[in-house]
Amino acid sequence: MLSHAVMLSHAVMLSDTVMLSDSEASQAPTRRFFAALRMTRRTRFFAALRMTTGCHAPPGWGRGREGVTRTLKPILLPPVIAGADGSPKPDFSDPELRLAAEANPTTIEGMKLPAKTLQISGYQGEPVPNTFFQQQGTTDHVAIVLPGVRYTCHMPLLYYPTSLLLSLGADVLWVEYAYDQRPDFRALAEVERERWFITDVAAACHTALAQRPYRQVTIVGKSLGTLAMGHLLTADPQLAGAQAIWLTPLLRNERLRAQIGLCKGRSLFVIGSADAHYDPAALDDIRSATGSEIVVIDGADHSLEVEGDLWRSLQALEQVLRAIQAFLSGRAPV
Repeated sequence: MLSHAVMLSHAVMLSDTVMLSDSEASQAPTRRFFAALRMTRRTRFFAALRMTTGCHAPPGWGRGREGVTRTLKPILLPPVIAGADGSPKPDFSDPELRLAAEANPTTIEGMKLPAKTLQISGYQGEPVPNTFFQQQGTTDHVAIVLPGVRYTCHMPLLYYPTSLLLSLGADVLWVEYAYDQRPDFRALAEVERERWFITDVAAACHTALAQRPYRQVTIVGKSLGTLAMGHLLTADPQLAGAQAIWLTPLLRNERLRAQIGLCKGRSLFVIGSADAHYDPAALDDIRSATGSEIVVIDGADHSLEVEGDLWRSLQALEQVLRAIQAFLSGRAPV
């Protein structure tokens, strides 16, 4: 039995640029620590996020570096570290975690997958940053993950669905554009920025589809990523039948709403009622036009967090993951 294993892949992220390690977090006074959590809408309390399903804090939590004992269903995730080539890989340096993995190898099947970078030529021939997780056996399912501007694939709303897709046997491509870090991108006119973005994403999708003869395609997009989805699902014949998971879609964008109405594949929409892009009328129109499944998280913002309420934020994350799991298995979201 795994005893107090470290299940933290990132410790605590308080903003896009400031990291608080798990040992620092455990030693901080409770009042000051939770005050810090409330300081930003970008809070990423990864220690607590690991407790979303079937968890408990072991005795002595807060006195040492050990964090949380938890069992993730359907897979048990080891911490993720950078490999020699910079790509993510599972870390089994903790002997108890390694023993547990060897005793029950199916629980970590997804995280044993090799990760590599595909050669993708995007806008003006520039390489498109990416990470490709490929199943060791055969599969006919590929998932393509399109992040937001500062909401990367390593963050909960994309990291955990990736783990779920891997456990279900899919290959997964992370398209890791970082346009906010490109002054040359920001300096361009809006039309050219859009051309750059769509060129990169289309090239990434076509490269992913070329890896195997896939029969099932899933596209997962968050915020900015949903703008690319609208284009890809309506203008690219190879992706016309893909199933789509729209996380915090930009529903105030008129063109995107029109594109969504033309999508032919199954879709799941997830958005928070406190998101500036939340539009109940638009969601009703989408449901009527496409029969899509829609999940609205009460009180959640554009990060699908409830500001100032850690535990409701965790419940929101669990609700999102259960909806995605149900969607991928063909069931109605719970």
